Amino acid sequence: MNDPTEPRGFQKIFNKRVRSAHLARRSLPFKPVAGNNKYNRLSEAFSKQPVCSERVIYINIPFCNKICSFCIYGKELLDKDSKWEEYFSMLHKQITSLADTKWARYLPFSAVYFGGGTPTVVPCNSIIKILELIKENCSLAGDCEITVESTISDIDGEYISKLKDAGVNRISLGVQSFCTSLRKKIGRNADKEEVMRTIEMVKNSGINDICIDLIYNLDGQDNETWLEDLELAKDNPCSVRSPQRRQVCICKLTWPGCRYNGFWCRSGWTD
Repeated sequence: MNDPTEPRGFQKIFNKRVRSAHLARRSLPFKPVAGNNKYNRLSEAFSKQPVCSERVIYINIPFCNKICSFCIYGKELLDKDSKWEEYFSMLHKQITSLADTKWARYLPFSAVYFGGGTPTVVPCNSIIKILELIKENCSLAGDCEITVESTISDIDGEYISKLKDAGVNRISLGVQSFCTSLRKKIGRNADKEEVMRTIEMVKNSGINDICIDLIYNLDGQDNETWLEDLELAKDNPCSVRSPQRRQVCICKLTWPGCRYNGFWCRSGWTD
């Protein structure tokens, strides 16, 4: 008789997954490329026709107004305008240099994603200029999904309205938890009410696709607060209703010490 506790099928595959870029570097075949050869290797890759038809342009904005203790991603504090100006100039050069490559012209891109960091800490007009540059130099599918990430505190109604007018049709909000005390503990200043108001504000802007990030296993979080987070994400008055889509990204952290030895899983539902 089969052991009901034994993982089967997809669960076995899931348990064997590579859980982070750091693990991938250690567990997958990896050969470092010497610094002076990296550009040549990239040029060679972009000169070839891509092997996949579904493609995404990811724009990394590695700046934040505040460095959060739980975040594993590469970022730095945006404490000088010159940092962004220099980075924006670099992005401009990269996008235009790839415009005529086989890689860029092969098929329309199905999605554009602004991640970070926190993209909304830079001026909205800068995000719009980058998006316009992408549209000028790359072919986008007619139903292209265009996402911008933000924290609750780094976006307002005017910013959202400008993004929507520029073609952004998906917002991803770093909620992490609705619980005010837990949010304070991880350095998030907005309380539960402000979180809900911000979700409502995005919904009312006409952007039809809203994603929120939640973290579980936070230090001091119990089952009751975690279940409340899930219920609020699903049922609170700020939830997105049909025909809009509602998505939740969930991250587990390992404590104590929180060395980010967790995994990301994504789930979503449509009303």
